[in-house]
Amino acid sequence: MVREHLLSVFINEQSAMELVCCPDHLAELVLGRLVTEGIVTSQGDIDFVYLCDQGLRCRVFLTDSAVSMEKAPETVPSCCTGNRVFVRLPKAELQKRTPYTWKAEWIAALAKVFAEGTPLHEQTHGTHSCMLAREDKSLYCFEDLGRHNALDKAVGAAFRDGVDLHETILYTSGRIPVDMMQKVIRAGVPVVVSNAAPTDKAVALAEEYGVTLICRARPGRFLVFTGMEYRV
Repeated sequence: MVREHLLSVFINEQSAMELVCCPDHLAELVLGRLVTEGIVTSQGDIDFVYLCDQGLRCRVFLTDSAVSMEKAPETVPSCCTGNRVFVRLPKAELQKRTPYTWKAEWIAALAKVFAEGTPLHEQTHGTHSCMLAREDKSLYCFEDLGRHNALDKAVGAAFRDGVDLHETILYTSGRIPVDMMQKVIRAGVPVVVSNAAPTDKAVALAEEYGVTLICRARPGRFLVFTGMEYRV
């Protein structure tokens, strides 16, 4: 059975979001959510991130705020009393992607790796998975209750490690609706692959912003919906 966890995220001491997720890789989840929602675009946008209260809360301090790393509290302040004010942060505008040249053999190789790399789903049949790769090599693979969280964990791990997301391929187990495509575009990932199907709005958005969208992917076959910049 999959464990369910509720994580409260505070940005500059204001309650920003609550995430229902698996109770692992929480820092990566938060970092990825900040990237895919367009709240941050580089490591320099963040002063400090830490988990507190046994992983029930995550505190983030942004550099463009009055609360900086120097002014961050030395001890974890209580956030269980008083009224919480939810902060509304602006999202970055979507940017068109530079065409990325990919190989069909990369997708076939990643499909095989992905099919063998989801142990939690094999045990519970209750999770989604997301893998981030460079060419045909897997860099990160995460599982979570929802496909959005799995995507955010993979993006967050890459963001933490300074990986250039503009040179990666994202492989997901879930269908691709428009909100998933928006997250991919904000992260800067040029190629997204799914073993499920896209929606019409997601295909239109991928076409508009130059994202290669490959769906119904299995070892040995896949269907290209947008973007034909591939090498044979």
